[in-house]
Amino acid sequence: MKHLLRVLLCSFSVAAPFAAHAQYNPIGAHGAPMGNASGAGADAVSPLGQLSQVAPLSFPPPRGAFDVPISVQYTGGNQVGEAGVGWTLPYAYVRVSNSVVGRKPAAHLNAPEATTRVLLSMGGAVTVMNYHATDNVYYPMVGAQTLALVRDRRYPSGWIATDGTGTKYYFSPQPALGDDSLWLLTSITDTSGNRLTLTYQVDDYPEGKELALVDVRYAHNVGGCAKFRLELQYGAPSGPGTVLGHVNDHGHTRVRVKLLNRIVVWSRTDASCAYEEPLRAFRFLYVPDADNHKPRLADVILDGAADDQDGPATVPLAHYEYGRATTPASDPGEAARLVFRLTSSTLLPRDIT
Repeated sequence: MKHLLRVLLCSFSVAAPFAAHAQYNPIGAHGAPMGNASGAGADAVSPLGQLSQVAPLSFPPPRGAFDVPISVQYTGGNQVGEAGVGWTLPYAYVRVSNSVVGRKPAAHLNAPEATTRVLLSMGGAVTVMNYHATDNVYYPMVGAQTLALVRDRRYPSGWIATDGTGTKYYFSPQPALGDDSLWLLTSITDTSGNRLTLTYQVDDYPEGKELALVDVRYAHNVGGCAKFRLELQYGAPSGPGTVLGHVNDHGHTRVRVKLLNRIVVWSRTDASCAYEEPLRAFRFLYVPDADNHKPRLADVILDGAADDQDGPATVPLAHYEYGRATTPASDPGEAARLVFRLTSSTLLPRDIT
């Protein structure tokens, strides 16, 4: 059997012109702290050798018992995510699935059927929720998470998840997606009234729809004005409307046309919300993949606010390099070749005398 291994090599250049504050995902031990002692994001390797990375982003801390639920994560594979091949900006969502894909269908005389399954995704980790009729609440099927999920009584089309601190996560439908089985996280509120809101944008193309998180606001004052605003800016590296990749999301085709270019951190300078100024921005630079020529994340750069004397500060935070599957052609006129080399030989029983 032929095996192919792609290796991600990373090197980091780290500086801290601002006070660093690690951003954790909302619930559980699957957060994304900068816990590798480098201050440049988290990394881990699975028992199967799968490397995961988290880009080094730091945002002003919110008020209250929750954190900013934004992280750019490397999960591998050849799918084009919000930050290029293998990189994604995971969304928190509730999914009600009746699909038999990847599951053992129930026995039925006419056609295979699957029982309804409620899935909760927070920070890229998907949890199967188990319904308890006595409480009319969904709880995690496995694990020790203190978490409860119910339908939103104020808005019957939504869901509310409550963690052990009493913080509530509100999930709402996105009608423009045309997917009535998906609810995205749109706001977080703690017991003290502190809140965070998220806004999404849906673009429609002939080959499918594209979903993007575009705005996050938090640290609201009594008048409803948010002290901080995160603006997520996207661009189409291959030109407007050029599709970089497809993904089948529970029977709904999504496309990837635009990639994350910048995350700008804005700050309100007064209580009236009349004026805001940029604190910093994170830039994402891409290079073509050596094999499929699709964009891969190469650099994360921090652009600080302008200083009256020294001007804006620009600091490289991370640089990523990737292995390749093909062997470069010796002749410039030839195409790259995919080469499988003999690494080991094992005698089969019929070969043993």
